[in-house]
Amino acid sequence: MAVFPPCFPKSAVWNRPAMKLTQPVAMALSIPAGQSELLVWDDDVRGFGIRIRPTKRTWIIQYRVGTKQRRLTLADVDKLDAAKARKAAKDRLAAVQLGGDPQADKAEARARAAITLGAKIDAYLSARKPDLRPGTYRLIKSTLKRHWKPLHGMELHRISKAHVAARLSELRAQKGPTATLSSRSRLSSFFAWAIREGLCDQNPVVGTNKPDKGKARTRVMAPEELCSIWAALPDGDFGRIIQLAMITGARRHEVAGMAWSEIDMPKGAWTIPLARLKQHRSFEKLELEDHKIPLPEFALEIIRTVPRRSGRDLLFGAKEGRPFIGFHVCKDRLDAKIAEMTGARLAPWQLRDLRRTIDTIMQDDLSVLPHVADQVLGHIGPHKAGVQGVYNRATYWADCVKAMALWGEHLRAIVERRQPKLIPLPAQRA
Repeated sequence: MAVFPPCFPKSAVWNRPAMKLTQPVAMALSIPAGQSELLVWDDDVRGFGIRIRPTKRTWIIQYRVGTKQRRLTLADVDKLDAAKARKAAKDRLAAVQLGGDPQADKAEARARAAITLGAKIDAYLSARKPDLRPGTYRLIKSTLKRHWKPLHGMELHRISKAHVAARLSELRAQKGPTATLSSRSRLSSFFAWAIREGLCDQNPVVGTNKPDKGKARTRVMAPEELCSIWAALPDGDFGRIIQLAMITGARRHEVAGMAWSEIDMPKGAWTIPLARLKQHRSFEKLELEDHKIPLPEFALEIIRTVPRRSGRDLLFGAKEGRPFIGFHVCKDRLDAKIAEMTGARLAPWQLRDLRRTIDTIMQDDLSVLPHVADQVLGHIGPHKAGVQGVYNRATYWADCVKAMALWGEHLRAIVERRQPKLIPLPAQRA
C-alpha cells in the first residue's frame, strides 16, 4: 500500500508492498499516533484513495485541472463498499481525462439544488411587487405559495412538463377550471422571470393543456335574490362592503380598499385611484383619469355608519395599511345564512354577478343608456374604444349621477320590499 497524494512528485511516495484498497483493508486502517488524519492512496487506480479522520472514513479522488489540485469526496466508507467506490472513482477520473472537473460539477449541482421553486418565490414576488396593485400581488402570492406548494421542494431545472400537468389536473378537480387557468398563468410568469434571471433554462408550463373555462358567466340576480342577500348580510365590514358594492356597482376589492380621502361626502362622489382599478392598464392607454362614481344617498347613509379610526385612512380592514380580506370565508357564511333564513340555498352565484345584475337592470328597467352604464361601472365600452376613445373625453357625469340616483332608489325599494318612489333626479353635483 502507498500512502501519498498521487499527483505529488514521485519523491513523495513511500515505498510499501503493493495492495489494493478493499473493504476489509479500509476498515482496518487507523490513524498513526500524533496525526489528525490519514490519507491512503490505492496502488491500482491512481488518484483513488481513502481519508481517515477520528470520526469518519470517506472514499476520495484527487486529480489535477491545469495547475490546480482537486480533491473530491465520493462517499462514506460505511455507505459505499470498496468495489463500487473504485468504479465511481474510475468513472470520474475518466471524465477528468476528457476535460471534465467532477469537483466543479458537484459544486454546481449543490448550487442548483438550492434553487427550488419554494426558495425563489419570495424573490419573484419582490421583483414584481412595485408594478402590481396590492390585491393582485396578494392573489399571485397566494396562488404560488398554496396552489403550487407540492412542487416547492423541487429544483427548478427538474420541474418537468409532466409535473406541472399532473398538478394542473389536481387543481382542476379541487378548484375548478377558472382558478386552475389563473394558477397556470401565474406559474408560467414565474418561470419566464426565472429564465431571465438565469435560474433555469426552460418553462415547463409551456405546452401543458389550458383548462377550458367554459362559457362566460351570464348570471343575473333576481330581485328576490338581491333582497335575500341584503337581509342576510352581517353587521361589520363584510356586510357594509357588499351593500356598497350592490349600490355602486364597484368591484369587491375596490370597495374593500375604499379610503376616506377618496370620498367627497358633500358632492356625493367617490374617486377610485387609477392604481386600484382592474382596468388600470386600459385607462392608462387611453390616458383616462381616476374613475369617479356618484354616491346616491343610499350609499352615503351606509358610509356614515362606518366608524373612523385614528390614523387610518381605509374604511375597512383590521390590519394597519391593509384593506379587508377574507371574502371566501364570509361568502360561505353568507350563503349558509341565506339558506337558514329562506329554507333553501340560492342558485350558485358569485359576488361579481352583482355588477352584471346592476348593468342589466339599469338598462332594462331604468332606461339608462349603455354608454352611461359602462361609465358608471368603469368599463371601456365602444364609446371609449379605438379612435372614439381618442376624441371622446366626456365623463357623462350628470347622466351618471342621475343613473345612480335611479338605481339607488330601485335597490332600496327591492330590499325594503316596496314599490320604488318617484324621486326628483339630482342636479350635477361635481
